[in-house]
Amino acid sequence: MMSEKIGKMGIDTIDCQIMDLIQKAPSLTHTEIATHVNRSQPTVGMRIRKLEKLGVLKYQAG
Repeated sequence: MMSEKIGKMGIDTIDCQIMDLIQKAPSLTHTEIATHVNRSQPTVGMRIRKLEKLGVLKYQAG
């Protein structure tokens, strides 16, 4: 059920990996995340912006 909802939002396994990395290590740079998910830094930046726009990724200062 949850995977269906994620699929309908346009979130794939790479997006999920990115969210997992950010959750575990919020201080990672886009370049470091790109290395972990085997994608380019601009691609990771684009995906992060997409996740923010969808409201599934939010930053909290603290």
